[in-house]
Amino acid sequence: MTALGTPDLRRAAREDIPHLAQVLADSFSDDPFVSWIVGEGARRRARLDRLFVITLEALSSDLRETYTVDGATGCIVWRASADCKLPWWRELALVPEFCRISGIRRVAQVLRVFAGLEALHDEHAPEPHYYLHVLGVAPDHQRRGIGHRLIQPALDRFDQEGTAAYLETFKAQTVGFYERHGFRTVGAIALPALPPGWVMRREAEWVS
Repeated sequence: MTALGTPDLRRAAREDIPHLAQVLADSFSDDPFVSWIVGEGARRRARLDRLFVITLEALSSDLRETYTVDGATGCIVWRASADCKLPWWRELALVPEFCRISGIRRVAQVLRVFAGLEALHDEHAPEPHYYLHVLGVAPDHQRRGIGHRLIQPALDRFDQEGTAAYLETFKAQTVGFYERHGFRTVGAIALPALPPGWVMRREAEWVS
């Protein structure tokens, strides 16, 4: 344990993926955007789990900037901006997965929304930066400082490097958390059929 009493950070490994996908699914079960992606119905939980397996397996830049804590009660996925745009053949390979996750009738709409979010990303963070793809803590371990422990080491490193950070969130409750860590709202997400959301940036802080 650290001096603050929060678990130690470590880089996630591939063997962590099944468990961390469930942790993220639990954490995001009430997230408006994630709920919009997976929809409702009897298979909602299976779709939710699969979404985060895909996030960790295919969208985490090989776990290079994916971290968890002792006990694997939370997870954070950063992506360098250069890794955010997948080659066309990798995007194409993910289409069948999103057919299973969102339903074949909705997948075209979901892909259009992803394209819209990518355009916002390009608009508000055109320079090299880090993208906070996902941050989640198991519900029964929230409000124990784990979210801070997951996010702060990377932010300290970005300050040393002089690198900005970018994220989107669809939960009003998380805006304050990110503001306490130096992020500021720079835009709104208002795409057709999508819940409203916030675009946030954090500029690197000067380090002596």
